[in-house]
Amino acid sequence: QHIGRFIAPSHFVKQKFVEFGFMPERVTVLPHFLPSIPPVASNANYGLYAGTLLPFKGVETLLRALAKAPPHPFHILGDGPLRADYERQARELGLSQVTFRGFLADAELEAAYAEAAYAVVSSEWYETFSYAAQEPQARGIPVIAAQLGALPERVSHGETGLLFPPGDFKALAARMGQLWNDADLRRQLGTNARRHAIKTGDANQYAHDLRDLYAKVISSSSSGGV
Repeated sequence: QHIGRFIAPSHFVKQKFVEFGFMPERVTVLPHFLPSIPPVASNANYGLYAGTLLPFKGVETLLRALAKAPPHPFHILGDGPLRADYERQARELGLSQVTFRGFLADAELEAAYAEAAYAVVSSEWYETFSYAAQEPQARGIPVIAAQLGALPERVSHGETGLLFPPGDFKALAARMGQLWNDADLRRQLGTNARRHAIKTGDANQYAHDLRDLYAKVISSSSSGGV
């Protein structure tokens, strides 16, 4: 009762707040921002996953999809307690084109993005915002994402990327094949994705909106409101 306003990073999170009894007018959606990121001149050498290697990130679904998709190189960035299990699963599936690269930072990470044709966010649990989608999008890389949680707010199917039902490895395989085999579609979606990421992730606009929200809450509190 002493909190004037709650900030949600997505409309999905606001919806969850309201479902649990919060008043809608006390929850403001303010998406996270990103620093300025230049576009990459992608050489489209492989598909890319960048994230933690945990069950709820859908890595097993991703591997099963790769076994069904048209053969092409795929790099998995990131680490986690199940990395050895996923590496073993990849071998059992005969995924010789899949490379586990572990945790990368700074220049190595930028170099990895620069070679990516597309990125996958295969989460099977709610994402409240998803930097994993926004960061490649800001670089002009199209994203294939699970239609779950806040991901559809970051990825608009057929406009800024492609969506698939969470856990559906066959649908994911089809989406990967679609992007890998269609350079024009990759360019179109990548251009739209970067435009969307810049518009929704502008740091100056975020600071302006946050200051404006503080001013409204302070003014309302002074006059006896919330």
